[in-house]
Amino acid sequence: MKMTAHNPCINRLLAAPTGFDLQAHRGGRGETTEESLRAFAKAIELGVTTLELDIVLSKDGAPMVWHDPTIQPDKCTDTEPAFPGDPQYPYVGKLVHDLTQAQLHALNCGRLLSGFPAAEVVTGNKIATLGQVFALAESHRADVRYNIETKIEADKPETSATPKQFVDVILGAVRAANKVDKVEIQVVRVSDRLIGQLRQSLVDEKEIYGYDRDEISNEQGRTVGQGTMDVSGV
Repeated sequence: MKMTAHNPCINRLLAAPTGFDLQAHRGGRGETTEESLRAFAKAIELGVTTLELDIVLSKDGAPMVWHDPTIQPDKCTDTEPAFPGDPQYPYVGKLVHDLTQAQLHALNCGRLLSGFPAAEVVTGNKIATLGQVFALAESHRADVRYNIETKIEADKPETSATPKQFVDVILGAVRAANKVDKVEIQVVRVSDRLIGQLRQSLVDEKEIYGYDRDEISNEQGRTVGQGTMDVSGV
């Protein structure tokens, strides 16, 4: 497994795969409801070699396949509370990290996005977990790779899980699915301090054997870390 951290403004990969790598961004959001299981299944059927997806951790530590720190009203609608009298209901507009997996699964996240008017809408779509995406690929006998972006909010750390939590949860799911050699984890818009935290988390796991780091500046002049972490020994 490889971990990369990079400036999204620089359009390059630190370690490109052998051959041409066809990735489905958010499962192919121009074709189907983004990051839905239907989107990933369609992408596999179309012959992509890598599924690109995002992970946000729920309040109870579930790796939810979701792009945004909050539940956005243009993507989801409330249906009913996860349990009677839930004081957090309605859930739309709240941080994913403040909601449990059960609360998140009560949402209907199958709405047509204005930027993709021709996309297939998955009616009643539920936010998937990383384990469900792995299981879906297995059910299709698909030998695909996974480009997982961790949605760590470096500028607002209180709105997301910690780097250590991300490492623990994602590594756990990757190991459980036996996908260690199929995964690349990426982190964007990060500080040098966050790079160090992620690196230390992997060192603590005693699985890191290589780390190559470069320093670059983005268009705002803020220094960010860029590098790769190869993980083995699982």
